[in-house]
Amino acid sequence: MIENETRIKPREVSSYVEKAALLRQQKGPEESLKVLIPLLPRHPDQIPLRYELSIASREAGNLQASLEHLDAILVKQPRHKWALLGRVKTLMQAGRQVEAFAAIDNALNILPENIDLLVRKGAMLRQFRGAREALDFLLPLLSHFPDNISLRREVSVAFQETGNLQASLEHIDAILARQPQHKWALLGRAKTLMQVGRQVEAIEAIDNALNILPENANLLVRKGALLRQLRDAGEALEFLTPLVSRYPDMIPLHHEISVALRETGDFQASQKHLDAILAKQPDHKWALLGKVRNLIQDGREDELMLVAEDLASRIRNSLPDQAGNITEAALGPIKEMPDKIAEYLLKEFSSASERCARALPVMLLWNAYEKAETLGLGYLYRGAIEGILSRNDLRAFNLVHIIKSVTKGGIREAERLVQRLSGLLGDSERPLFDMEMGGMTGKAKDALHGRPRDPHDRSVAEVLSISRLLQQSGRLHVAARYLGMARRKHPSDLTLFREHIVSLTKSGQMDIARRELEKVDQPSFSRSRAWTIAMAVCWYEMGCPARTMELLETLQESGKLKSHFEMRLRSLIRLGRLDAAVDLVKDNQSAQSANSNPHFFSTLAGLVAADCLLSRKHEKNVSLTTPPAILTIERWLSSTSSRVIPADSGSVRHEGVMQYWNKGTPPAYLREIMQTWQKAFCQHYQLFDQKAALKFLTRHLGKDWADALRNAASPAEESDYFRLCYLMIQGGIYADCDDWLVGDPYPLTRLGSNLVVYQEPGGVMGNNVIAAPPGHPAIVWAAVAAKKSLEERHNDSTWSKTGPGLLTRAVAQHIRRRRPGTNLNLVVEPRWKLGTFVQFHTPLPYKRSKSYWNSGGARRNFPVFMELVGR
Repeated sequence: MIENETRIKPREVSSYVEKAALLRQQKGPEESLKVLIPLLPRHPDQIPLRYELSIASREAGNLQASLEHLDAILVKQPRHKWALLGRVKTLMQAGRQVEAFAAIDNALNILPENIDLLVRKGAMLRQFRGAREALDFLLPLLSHFPDNISLRREVSVAFQETGNLQASLEHIDAILARQPQHKWALLGRAKTLMQVGRQVEAIEAIDNALNILPENANLLVRKGALLRQLRDAGEALEFLTPLVSRYPDMIPLHHEISVALRETGDFQASQKHLDAILAKQPDHKWALLGKVRNLIQDGREDELMLVAEDLASRIRNSLPDQAGNITEAALGPIKEMPDKIAEYLLKEFSSASERCARALPVMLLWNAYEKAETLGLGYLYRGAIEGILSRNDLRAFNLVHIIKSVTKGGIREAERLVQRLSGLLGDSERPLFDMEMGGMTGKAKDALHGRPRDPHDRSVAEVLSISRLLQQSGRLHVAARYLGMARRKHPSDLTLFREHIVSLTKSGQMDIARRELEKVDQPSFSRSRAWTIAMAVCWYEMGCPARTMELLETLQESGKLKSHFEMRLRSLIRLGRLDAAVDLVKDNQSAQSANSNPHFFSTLAGLVAADCLLSRKHEKNVSLTTPPAILTIERWLSSTSSRVIPADSGSVRHEGVMQYWNKGTPPAYLREIMQTWQKAFCQHYQLFDQKAALKFLTRHLGKDWADALRNAASPAEESDYFRLCYLMIQGGIYADCDDWLVGDPYPLTRLGSNLVVYQEPGGVMGNNVIAAPPGHPAIVWAAVAAKKSLEERHNDSTWSKTGPGLLTRAVAQHIRRRRPGTNLNLVVEPRWKLGTFVQFHTPLPYKRSKSYWNSGGARRNFPVFMELVGR
């Protein structure tokens, strides 16, 4: 505070402004405002004073005051460059994008050649219309301003967002060639090297930057973040914690330490650092979000409710410019919250979400609306949905997610939404959107044909979309090669890495998949938590539960709720660690406050969990639950007898193939897949619908077997049951309608007197492709058990009653009943071998429909959204 501000002469004001600017940079905007505000009544026309007040007010969150100071400057100096820029920046920060674009265009009318204004417009285009549109605007400027650092920086960021990291790195290097101590470029170089997979160089780059700027706190924090992401949170904490004594008030340092502590599971210590941030900046978005996430992950519901009430109280009394951060903290993790707390927050924040609808992240608003619909509160978020539909910064992935959520696999409904919503996207977002919609509406080949022919500028999202379209088109081998090429450009992208290894495995290229995976699964490879999980997923898909669990058990997790529950559970079961599996299920139930009755689990993971709990009561009875059945099969597979090729394997061949589609003509995209089997087997191919299946059952087995089919709860249950009955009577091959025949089916046809099944990564027998002789004991047992379940209308799931769970128990029962010296006539192969000639489980639109057996439980309607879109 300045006690004698009336004595300060106009020429002395500048020294106080400089002092205030230093205070703002070192101690925060509040200290700066204490110096500046008393000066204003005596010196209202001092431009430097007004400008520093605008910056301090903006940093303190008082955006309206910032705008008032900037407007006062522009009244006196309409061409004041920094006031014009500051006004644009403040409007953007306030979420007033339309006004911000109008302001930048107005500024460029006044100063058309001003490079700072031009770069600012490029940044706005990137943030609100996409990086490609920004590059179209910015790149021509480089020929006129090749040495402008700000322009190079913005071009680098835009290239990074398109996925062209090499181009981004080239522009960063161009900056450093001119300014070797440029702080942002030094930081950006380390970050980009990490993203392109050059981890060792990334650490070297940050160390080199610290040699140039050894006391730069931002560089030190960045190194800590790199250590956390590339190595582990513990090593990051060893580096970061001593810095607190040197930089006790540095907010990014406290935030990075809080994140690292959360990753180690020390939620209370993490919270102390977040509290230190909130003491200085009560509306700090990431600190508020971190506090909420800590309480959710630590299961402290009572404290979470208190925080929810505090956020609700603050939103009622907040300034418009503060509402966004508070709303993000409240609604950001809304899907992870207990229903009681979520319902409270959704009611309290419905008005704020509407007020901030044009500034808040699109997916945050949509997730809040989705959660509101599940709780019967969707009507409260009408304004938020109207805000989404009126925005001009929608991205392709926003609309794709929304349409997938709403359509439930209905192609006509999806096509109608595409027509109504695609106009909301800018030109740069349309290619990805069109490809995704092609896959969703069963037009994968058309979408591939119409994709932009510019392979050198593909984002990771586009690469993944093209790989999915290739898979839907029956070209998984091509997709695997394409993903491999993309990985050379984006070697550190986890999703590309995972999808590449999984596609290699599913297409039967196990040797290549294992070789690629072992390259990164090395002690010398610095890996983060995310990399560890990605590698665990890959080993799991390859059918290696031991290595999967080794990796998952290295994760530092406290609390009962463990990540990747289903993968852990299936791996433990397959390894025979049933006690650990049961403990995992019970901990998960406790952490989620789940219904104590395991039969009410609705997901596939829940069904396996229910089976796991029941198996402790029936540990030796493989006919009742799946886990002991899996162990029986695993023991047999590890014995020498399972590896003996049956002596009569070539004497009889499976010559016929059968498929099932319950009613009507299959969609065109399915008929194309089914024709691959029909062409291979010609007159030995049969397609049954429900009517034909009922006739077959009545003729061969009697009315009671046909009546059981009528009791099936879904088309999938009909198909599961009928394939068992057909194979029991006729023998031959059954193949799901979504499985492409992409090679020679000889591995199925050659073992005519044997049951041939393929083992899924979790240990169960897949029932999508089966070959069997007539009357095989395992198939007979499964068919009889399925009939009984359907007749008695058992409340079990399709998976357990007629599907893979039943087939697994049938195979185990067959192994258990084997008499010494007899041939089991059984061949169990790993699923990857099926992938050498069958592309299985193709992701098709009908699998997202509400009638699909594994659709994930009850589907929601979206009446508010559909009404607004239907206008």
